[in-house]
Amino acid sequence: MDPVLISGFRPPPVRTNRDRGWDDPVVEHYRAGPMSFVIQPLAYTIRAHLSRAARVDQRRRGKNFAEILTDGMATIVRPGGPMAWRCESDTESVIVRLGPDFLGRLAAAAADADAAAREIVEQPAVVDPNVAQIAHGLRGELERETFASRIRCESLVTSLGVHLLRRYAAPLVAIRPDRGTLSQRNVRLALEFIDANLSEPLSLARIAGEVGMSTYHFARVFKQTVGVAPHQHVIQQRLDRAKRMLAHSKVPIAEIALAVGCANQSHFSALFHRATGTTPLAYRHLR
Repeated sequence: MDPVLISGFRPPPVRTNRDRGWDDPVVEHYRAGPMSFVIQPLAYTIRAHLSRAARVDQRRRGKNFAEILTDGMATIVRPGGPMAWRCESDTESVIVRLGPDFLGRLAAAAADADAAAREIVEQPAVVDPNVAQIAHGLRGELERETFASRIRCESLVTSLGVHLLRRYAAPLVAIRPDRGTLSQRNVRLALEFIDANLSEPLSLARIAGEVGMSTYHFARVFKQTVGVAPHQHVIQQRLDRAKRMLAHSKVPIAEIALAVGCANQSHFSALFHRATGTTPLAYRHLR
């Protein structure tokens, strides 16, 4: 998934989902000064510009592009072929890298059976409010983190993939309308699976797989059926479990952290405080 650096200097991200052990697809947040490099992209790369106007010089597939990127604009690059990038300004951006297999699976789940090509057309600079909104959401999850940031990021990246297929695939891939709601059986299976695995690193794909659905359709029909998005439900269930254990047991806070999917006590305390405005210890004492 990582591009191959051919020459120059490519700055590291300030935040990445890899720091949390989940990296498919890759989501990265960058703040960087002037840069100039040549890379070989190995995945579809969507770069959403989130800062003031900056001139960017690009060279792709033998063509030169000089663009002024502003907040809300994006570039979309296909894998294959070297790409040169030069910018002399400070910039902020969110980059999402999607493997061809990811888009292929998404298209197979979301497209009509007779949909043909799933090749995304490159965009050296495009104004796309949907991409910008998704990028801001991804940056927010990487910055603040919640009890279900992984599921939230997966949902946003899935939405991004569907948007790319709808708008930039050539020929355009037809997306089927939603398939209504989840059956009562599938609702029960999904909710039981979530409740039984709150201590695990839950992903949208794992939950959807439990009911035999693609992540694309599951995320949509779950919200239509249950009333909240999957990540919101997971956040609430983890928070409710933590509150019950703090209020009605003497289980050490470090063990409660593990019970709600946190790696350690400090990580749990930070998420709990962000969600409730108080620390786990203070909550326990108040109860």
